[in-house]
Amino acid sequence: MQLDQEFLSNPIRSYLYILAILIGTFIFKRFISRFFASLIYTWVDKKNHSDLRKSHVHRLVVPIEQFLLFLVAVITLYELKFPVLWDVHLFKVSLQQAIDSIVKLLFIILLIRVFIRTLEFVAIILEEKSKLT
Repeated sequence: MQLDQEFLSNPIRSYLYILAILIGTFIFKRFISRFFASLIYTWVDKKNHSDLRKSHVHRLVVPIEQFLLFLVAVITLYELKFPVLWDVHLFKVSLQQAIDSIVKLLFIILLIRVFIRTLEFVAIILEEKSKLT
């Protein structure tokens, strides 16, 4: 099998690189997400309450994982050339422009979801701190 053979205007080697990066991200997403969630927790609450920390960090892990996977997928897929066969125009909008707009919309939605979950996280921690006083 020749890795320089073209498929949809890109060599197969590029697709294999992207697949390897996505698989690596999928494997390490939990560790990276937990790191960022723990970082946010220590930023909000300086004290180390291990049982409280586990329950709250878990709330942040899933949105951060989804955002991370989407971000890596978009970055890697933008390295590919858009196929000439897909150069279709509908109502003066090309397919590439439509895909770019959808990707930007999803990026914004996922980022807002992470921010909302972080704000909920901060609110819960501040509420628990206020109950202690």
